[in-house]
Amino acid sequence: MPTRRLTGIRPHLDALACALATLAAAWALALPGPLSGSPAPTPATEQVAVKSLDRSISEPVPGFLYRPDGPGPFPAVVLLHACGGITKAHLEWAAWFQRAGYVALVLDSMAPRGATNVCGGGRPTPYDQALDGYGGLAYLRSRPEVSPDRVAVMGWSHGGGAVLQATSDRLANQIKPSGGPFSAGIALYPICVSFQPGGIASPLLLLVGGRDDWQPPASCLARAAELKNGGAPIAWHLYPEATHAFDANAPDHTVKVGNRTYHLRYDPDAAQDAHTRVSEFLAGPSL
Repeated sequence: MPTRRLTGIRPHLDALACALATLAAAWALALPGPLSGSPAPTPATEQVAVKSLDRSISEPVPGFLYRPDGPGPFPAVVLLHACGGITKAHLEWAAWFQRAGYVALVLDSMAPRGATNVCGGGRPTPYDQALDGYGGLAYLRSRPEVSPDRVAVMGWSHGGGAVLQATSDRLANQIKPSGGPFSAGIALYPICVSFQPGGIASPLLLLVGGRDDWQPPASCLARAAELKNGGAPIAWHLYPEATHAFDANAPDHTVKVGNRTYHLRYDPDAAQDAHTRVSEFLAGPSL
């Protein structure tokens, strides 16, 4: 499919695509083979631009669209990156969704805010990313091949915190999106303080690691249990031995943020199970 031409932001998107290609090449040299023998991340079907609901930024949010073959309509998912920006793992998930018959939109919330890393703080915040996600929801619903009532949102860590905000009653009622809120939300090892007061507007799945020393899951699970006891459509799964970023196929390593050091370890069994749970969750009868 030809790449959609976007006047005004095309030079920026070309530069970003080049940077992502360089990133993918660097990761390809450093990492073992991708999950379950799947091919390396493929280029996006289209480079697109999304208008965020964050009024503090004037530039659009660049997006990378992975589209299945055929006319659709397809279910879709907005993907929100972690605090270090888009990685090979996020692109692998996008390609996996594409192969499963979903339109996947990977948003780069860093670009319009001039950021490269917000692990130590700064913008975009999870709230900013949630507003970008709602821009992605409106964009996907405008596309004829997307089923407008089956658009989910998924995020990792910082982006997982954005999912907790995006699926909250509080933000959904504030935004009042045309067509309603996201059909579902999926948060992998999210920032738990991003849980909002009140209920949730969309069915929500949490996938967390018991040995996560960057975003310990205890407060997330306590809040999830509280919501579930109140009748909210929320589910979760704890991988007892998994760390932060357990689904990212990379060598074991540490990340230092400020004066703290965090441990990251790929867990292939947990990663495979996460894909299965996400697939089953999105195919559930409530969606």
